Amino acid sequence: MFTESKLINIEDWVDSATSREAGYRACVHIILMGISLSHRLADNMIMKGGSLLALRYKSKRHTTDVDFSTKLELEEQEIGPLLSELSDSLERARVVLGYNQIRCAVQSHKIKPGVSSSFPTLQIRVGYANSDVQNEVKRLEEGRSSRTVRIDYSYNEKTYNTEKILLSSNNENYVQVYSIHDLMAEKYRALIQQKIRKRNRFQDVYDLNFLIVNHLNELKEHDKKLILLSMREKFKSRGLAHLLDPEMLEQKEIIERSKANYFAIADTIPSEVPEFEEAYKRVSEFLWELPWSVIYP
Repeated sequence: MFTESKLINIEDWVDSATSREAGYRACVHIILMGISLSHRLADNMIMKGGSLLALRYKSKRHTTDVDFSTKLELEEQEIGPLLSELSDSLERARVVLGYNQIRCAVQSHKIKPGVSSSFPTLQIRVGYANSDVQNEVKRLEEGRSSRTVRIDYSYNEKTYNTEKILLSSNNENYVQVYSIHDLMAEKYRALIQQKIRKRNRFQDVYDLNFLIVNHLNELKEHDKKLILLSMREKFKSRGLAHLLDPEMLEQKEIIERSKANYFAIADTIPSEVPEFEEAYKRVSEFLWELPWSVIYP
């Protein structure tokens, strides 16, 4: 279900980059425009994650990849045509956007954990190079660029509420993205999956706290209902429905895994990191504010 279309000024995001991030952000701009120029890519690739938080919600957390989901199932024979279409679109997008001093090209790809997985991810590395630096261009053409943007494209992932972010004022160039409802629902699911996967994810508490602090005033009761309904479906799809309740973040292991390496976020943002206990409490309290009677009458 589409909730709205939002015009974003991605040029400002690119222009505000530090010298270290400038090439990366320009490449992300080209990737997104490239997707928008292909009906096949734009219809199926739905953006989520840290890059969406930065572009749509003005998060300052630095990420080195761009995450997408699709409801499609991965068929190995389809990977070649998809990569070919992405490659063609990248060059078209570079020309359309007028990036004369940067080149982008697909460098490599791999499937994790494998094609037979229920929820495989196609990881694509897109390299970028300064057009005026011959050695950089040569490495790019040979598929061994040292500067890359990683695309994580997750298959068999249902999305329930999406937006379109418009890349130009003509309304023709857009990328589908998670709405705030699905974005928050997925973050809560990721927190709980730490226990199942035996992994630590320090970024989810930071991201949820950021959204609550900066965008809570945009959320009405209807939005809270949509967050919870999306959460229910996302938990169900991963066999976690029995874990969904307002007390789920009070588990000791979830707290410990969320806290582990939390302050590594300091390396990814230019400002002070909120105290973990304060952020975690806010994220947990927001969970209690959701209308649980909708799913547990």
